[in-house]
Amino acid sequence: MPELPEVESYRAYLEAHGMGRRILRVDVRRPGALRTTSVAALARSLAGRALISTRRHGKYLFGRVRGAGWIVMHFGMNGYLASADDLTADAVGRAHAAVTLRFARDGALSFVDPRTFGRFDLVDSPDGFVRRQGLGVDALEASAADFTRLFDVRRGGLKALLMDQRAIAGIGNLYADEVLFHAGLHPWTGVPSLSAAERARLYRATGKVLREAIARRAGPEPDRLPRTHLTPHREAGTRCPSCGGRIATLQAAGRTTYYCRRHQRPVV
Repeated sequence: MPELPEVESYRAYLEAHGMGRRILRVDVRRPGALRTTSVAALARSLAGRALISTRRHGKYLFGRVRGAGWIVMHFGMNGYLASADDLTADAVGRAHAAVTLRFARDGALSFVDPRTFGRFDLVDSPDGFVRRQGLGVDALEASAADFTRLFDVRRGGLKALLMDQRAIAGIGNLYADEVLFHAGLHPWTGVPSLSAAERARLYRATGKVLREAIARRAGPEPDRLPRTHLTPHREAGTRCPSCGGRIATLQAAGRTTYYCRRHQRPVV
């Protein structure tokens, strides 16, 4: 599932291929992608108007349309954006373009959703949408104080906390493992058991991992991360690039989790 770094790359893609361009019409090939907006309302609202700004919160991408509110996209399991030029060599994209914005001076931008779990809607504002969805603070914008408040009121394990979109929006299975790896914390570590130093370490690791992934455009291609990261070594039994221990797996927050047995020891 696309996580925060990948959605941030889609935000940049939306700006590069759609910003300032007037929408001639909207083609909806999969009406099920629209959860709260009718096909007619979407087409009527967007026709003749231009995208003027973008925003991201967690795994959601927003595009402001002059005089018509904001489009909101969630990429489901493996969705992405594709321009008309990029679709030329993308058979999967052509077959699964759920919603396409056709621009006045040629060109188009498609919301591609092969697994059909994605979402494309029109909303009044990102802030209102975030509140209605019950999303927590964006993981990249969270302050140290935000993390402290979470630790004061939450229970359960660390990985479950990091993946809970109501607590911290944007982190999924892959980057939760990466953050915990860099913080040197075991995925099963209980939230209340963390010391102040460990909380600070987790906060720093979260920002560092996400910023580096964005800088390397590692969202769609996690193997772009440095070999010093966990992600390129996600196989049980491989050597830890940090301490030379062994990478192992366990179940945490209902997901297969990778960690180092040596430097991510459980709290006893």
